[in-house]
Amino acid sequence: LSEQVGYKKGLAEAVLTLGDIQNYDNHETGLRTAHQALELWRTIDDKPGLARAHALIGRCNMALSRLAEATQNYEIALQIWRDLDDAAEQAEVLIMMGFIEYRKGDWQKEIDFMDQAKQLVDESADPMKMGQISAGIAEAFNESGMPETGLPYFQKALNYYRQTHDPHLVYIGLLGVGVTNYQKANYSEAKNYFQQV
Repeated sequence: LSEQVGYKKGLAEAVLTLGDIQNYDNHETGLRTAHQALELWRTIDDKPGLARAHALIGRCNMALSRLAEATQNYEIALQIWRDLDDAAEQAEVLIMMGFIEYRKGDWQKEIDFMDQAKQLVDESADPMKMGQISAGIAEAFNESGMPETGLPYFQKALNYYRQTHDPHLVYIGLLGVGVTNYQKANYSEAKNYFQQV
């Protein structure tokens, strides 16, 4: 419909949404569509649209394990959000950049990104982001062989995720607490969380 009436912003938004949906089933298709959205946003010089398109390109590349390309696009998105002074969007990008560092095995950089994101998030208004930050820090400690330090962060993440009332996020939090207890050899506690999952 946007195409029929020449509404470029609506078309760009529709293509961006389509790319996001496609990324769940086929990352390459989602990536191609995200690039199409980026070009549409460029034609109307819409800065938030450009940032969101670069973030989607980053997400698709991350799913394809093209971490350098993912990082490059997230850095562009982050700079746009900084220029627009949008703290919530900056935090979202920083969280994703932390997840990339997790995939690379750079635990300290992951923690650094999560700490930067935490400074930008309103804890009471965005429990999902706070959960992602806490879980990201917990994973870094767990992977560094320090589950005793990671456990309180996963417990915080679970509490934040419960506030969202999203069963998928609660599942992630429960699983994280369970795995961390397992790593600590607290097997009965781990079993309790795994049964809840």
